[in-house]
Amino acid sequence: MLFNVRSVLFFLFISAFCKVSIGQQPKLVLPIGHTGVVAAAQFSPDCKVVLTNGTDNTAKIWDVNTGNLLANLKGHTQTVNDAQFSPVTKEDFDGGDNIVTSSLDSTAKVWNAKNGTIIATLKGHKDEVTKASFSPDGKKILTCSPDQTAIIWDASTGILINRLAGHKDEVISAEFSPSNTEDPEGGSKVITASADKTVKIWSTQTGKLLVDLKEFKDGVSFASFSPNGEKIVTVSWDHSIKIWNPHDGKLIAGFIGHSKDINSCVFSPDGKKILTSSDDKTAKVWDANTGKILLELKGHTAEVSDARFSLYGDMIATSSWDKTAKTWDAETG
Repeated sequence: MLFNVRSVLFFLFISAFCKVSIGQQPKLVLPIGHTGVVAAAQFSPDCKVVLTNGTDNTAKIWDVNTGNLLANLKGHTQTVNDAQFSPVTKEDFDGGDNIVTSSLDSTAKVWNAKNGTIIATLKGHKDEVTKASFSPDGKKILTCSPDQTAIIWDASTGILINRLAGHKDEVISAEFSPSNTEDPEGGSKVITASADKTVKIWSTQTGKLLVDLKEFKDGVSFASFSPNGEKIVTVSWDHSIKIWNPHDGKLIAGFIGHSKDINSCVFSPDGKKILTSSDDKTAKVWDANTGKILLELKGHTAEVSDARFSLYGDMIATSSWDKTAKTWDAETG
């Protein structure tokens, strides 16, 4: 019976990220296997396995067809805050060969996703590592921390390349720029969001500060590039959502709609919508051009910690402190 339950849970999870037509699922339960809270979950680029991380100090890899546990990534000594697969690249056609995890133990680790072995341990932050992600070409890793810095690392050796220091409070999120016509490989820039009420854009190669956005009344909890890198969206504890030109730092648009702190913001894959999650127990879908609320996703009984579009943008997955995840139709809710 346990095998069947796991299979159903993973099949529901596929619907949130892969193009599987099973109808709207109002509630999605995370996989069985962690002994603590499951902080997040994401699919590999090819949607064949799922990666979860949690407060039991581990990340786990699951087969989405059978629900079987493929690897248990043990090595951190405290909560694993985040876990990300490596992207699709010329060397890794399907993506997901490696994994990076960030932890409350002040380290990030790079893992071989096939056998679960540690490739490198990234030590350099003086506080917990809240986020970690790969560059679009998979050759670098970006981490951020309450120690007021973000660090760029060599993904294969774990060597520190650049330390981005300039914020005056904790760095809450950090992200590489995507690939585009001007930057075919992607990752030439880094964007950081901080509790110091600023967002900064940096040169990955030199570590030089390129743009400094200061028009915030409170801390900035998240900042993200549009798919083509021509816009950025930010969300702040002042409940505002703002869209900027990343080249000159000029404000393009701003709108308000959440009643409490906003935790995340992302563009849809086509760049036409923005998805936000909030402590007001909702996620919202916005028109990126007009700021009009297109959908308000209600159903969680506690703060919505994260919200993500599926690969095709037709589904949305939300996670919450109410210990559930839910999937939604991106057009109808």
